[in-house]
Amino acid sequence: HDLATLLIMIIAITATVAIGQAIVLGEEAAPTWRRRPAHRFGKLLRHRALSLVIVAAVTIAFADVVTIIGGVFLPPDSVAAFGIAIRLAALAGFVTQSTQQMMLPDLAKALVKGQRDAVQTVLLRVNLLSVAAILVCVLICIFFGPLILGIFGPEYAMAHWPLVLFMVSQLFRAAAGMNQHLLAIDGFQAHTASSCAFAVVVLVLGAALLAPSYGIMGMACAVVVSDFVWAGLLGVQAQRYTAFRGDILAVAQFRRGGP
Repeated sequence: HDLATLLIMIIAITATVAIGQAIVLGEEAAPTWRRRPAHRFGKLLRHRALSLVIVAAVTIAFADVVTIIGGVFLPPDSVAAFGIAIRLAALAGFVTQSTQQMMLPDLAKALVKGQRDAVQTVLLRVNLLSVAAILVCVLICIFFGPLILGIFGPEYAMAHWPLVLFMVSQLFRAAAGMNQHLLAIDGFQAHTASSCAFAVVVLVLGAALLAPSYGIMGMACAVVVSDFVWAGLLGVQAQRYTAFRGDILAVAQFRRGGP
């Protein structure tokens, strides 16, 4: 299909999902014009809008941000292979996001009840599942990366080791655990915009320094450093603002030392 047809299909699929969710949720999902809102959150949301957009760009649309930045510093023939590699890594990262979303209700319940051991158990499970899944993806890319990339054409095999590095960057994200969610539950989700913005700055600077000389590998290294910095800053913020840290280092330390 051509690009226009593909975009129309994406819009149709997104609308279908939204309608399906509304049907499942029932009356609570009715449009606001059909029911009087209990509270007005416009002022609050406008105040936090910019911060939330920055957070969403790094946590949800990071592959798009990386591709755009790569397009500035890489030649056109390299951007295609680079874009495929970062997208494949983003698919692996979806495993981490899905695991965290599935465990989020259990985490919130344990936090509300003040069950410290239960909170740490949930955090440990999330970390082990996410890190193990991404480690498997890293190994698959090391041994079968050229085969996977070859599906899109033989010229895409040049992105083999960048793909491995992109998977390593996803490993850092998985190791960060649920720090982002812990901060959001305690009302500090807007504070994480600073760490997200700093990670993007690191990415741009790394791309400007490395991509012109090392091409796709330089961009991949910049992404790894950016994700490492972002994960570390989230850990620092969770340590400062919340009662728990959700990254794998903090959870492992808790298990060794006890409550």
